[in-house]
Amino acid sequence: MNRQTEALRRFLGTPASAPSAPVRGHLVAIGSGKGGTGASLVTALLALSAAAAGVRTLLVDSDLEFGIQHRLFGLGDTPGLAALATSADATSLCVPLVEGLDLLAGGGAAAAVSDLEHRTLLRRAAECYAAYDLVLVDAGSRLETALRIVGAGAARLVVVATPEPIAAAAAYALIKAVHARHPAVPADVVVNREDGPSARRTADEIAAAAQKWLGRRVACLAALPEDATLRAALGAGLVLPDAASGSPVAELLAAMAPALLSTHAGAERPAVRSA
Repeated sequence: MNRQTEALRRFLGTPASAPSAPVRGHLVAIGSGKGGTGASLVTALLALSAAAAGVRTLLVDSDLEFGIQHRLFGLGDTPGLAALATSADATSLCVPLVEGLDLLAGGGAAAAVSDLEHRTLLRRAAECYAAYDLVLVDAGSRLETALRIVGAGAARLVVVATPEPIAAAAAYALIKAVHARHPAVPADVVVNREDGPSARRTADEIAAAAQKWLGRRVACLAALPEDATLRAALGAGLVLPDAASGSPVAELLAAMAPALLSTHAGAERPAVRSA
């Protein structure tokens, strides 16, 4: 029985059968259509939740210039994805964060990289993915970055939006762009910083547009409330594992994590989870 099968059994509570061949790491891209939606924080909290549930997880920060994942966990400048442009191998760059969770950091690029260079780095990063049950890639807010990550083999796209009309429109634009190139990749939405009627309205608007214009279903995996305590703890310098202790947002994302292990586009998806 391999780790992916064991992870599914632990998450979903169903018996697991022995696989006929090794299963590679499951890659999920998490991004947004615009900056400021909290996609990086959502990605990090999901990674913590998966690791806490016993799933061997790798968190990848794809931002070569301004990646922040290492700072959320209290690390200084850390060689990561950008270092793969030299002779380093991906496995040697994965830094343990907590039990069951490693990080391949972002940042470190001396200058902007080309599309081809970024794609090459993402391919080199994938050399270590087979060692993990779940690979979560922080795709940030740049459309081209999300397209590169999905093109590099993501099995799922999760788009983080906020209820503002611009953020909702940008989320749909990202889903549309990915659909145009990779129509078989499932796309889901997380509405951040609002768990009331406006969150439901935002999710419904994105889903309706995707159904009408793309002919595809987009589910809302979670509606996350504003968490002032979490923000204050991070602002005070606490590392994310400590700041997230008791956070309602962290608890909701822990409940959402099982859906990320569903790799089939036709699998039943959960309704909105909120406080």
